[in-house]
Amino acid sequence: AIAAVDASGLVTAVAPGTATITATDPGGVATAGTTTVTVEAISITALTDITPNPGTVPAGQDLVLTANGATNLADPDDVSLLVTWTSGDDLIATVSVDGVVTGVAEGLVTITASADIGGTLTEVTTDVTVTAAVTAITFVVIGPPTTIGVGQTVTAVALGDTTADTGVDVGAWVTWSSSDETVATVDPDTGVITAVAIGTADIIATPRKNNAIVSPAQATVTVALVDEGTDLARIPIPTDAITAVDATSTQDGQVGTGTSFYELNPNTNLAGDQYEVKITNMTDDVNLVVYNKLANGTPVAGCGTNTGITDEICTVTVANGAKGFAFDVIGGGTASGATFTIIVTRKL
Repeated sequence: AIAAVDASGLVTAVAPGTATITATDPGGVATAGTTTVTVEAISITALTDITPNPGTVPAGQDLVLTANGATNLADPDDVSLLVTWTSGDDLIATVSVDGVVTGVAEGLVTITASADIGGTLTEVTTDVTVTAAVTAITFVVIGPPTTIGVGQTVTAVALGDTTADTGVDVGAWVTWSSSDETVATVDPDTGVITAVAIGTADIIATPRKNNAIVSPAQATVTVALVDEGTDLARIPIPTDAITAVDATSTQDGQVGTGTSFYELNPNTNLAGDQYEVKITNMTDDVNLVVYNKLANGTPVAGCGTNTGITDEICTVTVANGAKGFAFDVIGGGTASGATFTIIVTRKL
């Protein structure tokens, strides 16, 4: 067969050649019509590179690679289905016929895409690092803030554990969804939430693979009538007391109905400084998330803990370009209104 056609008129190419497609009236009233479809053979004329290069994937998760090049029908083009994929070490990572790499064990592996172009074997490669397997998604952090107005956006971050570390950002390996898209939608890949209408919605992070092993986690976003630019109250941590290494600063706090947001040195370049953030004396289960706060004000999750009604400790090294760092204290379960003490200690 050259081409197949379904009842809706969708033609699928099967093999090179020419086929006549005929449309008839089941009632026999209208005159039948025909058209000719030519199916051309496709071949690679160039193979340029693989993206991403390099790549990273946790053990047990997938990374989709793209072989870029050109064909006799298009230039440039995705030629991933027209090349032969091979892994330099299947004990570290395997690769499917369509370029999907699956991490097996920690290590570095070279993935090769090859094709015969004009009688010459052409190869391109990319290096893929397989990192520790994701073992848990512990909780989801939204914002700050967790309350936004219609039309505003905020980003969710998934924190979890791997076989090598705890409280790390695992957002690259989850799929995001919303419990109520009439209230808020979320980009399934990036976690960017867009407010649609007043109400609340759960934002859910589901592991892309190993669903039976790693359970989803979620947090609630509230859409309310807020003024553009409204932010939750920020309680500054005194900074004059922690200019020296091992110096500390202490502040009492209380979890509100949303996220309690604290900020340290919002206008000072602290790049390279290391701080320990500890919450203690809590009256209920609270969770701690520490961010690097970039120069443009965007927070990037750097550490998270969720240990119940026990001391929560995170250590953060301020990133290049940051004007400080920030941290959230979030009510776990029914912990809205819980009180606690924050102790910030400069380590380096």
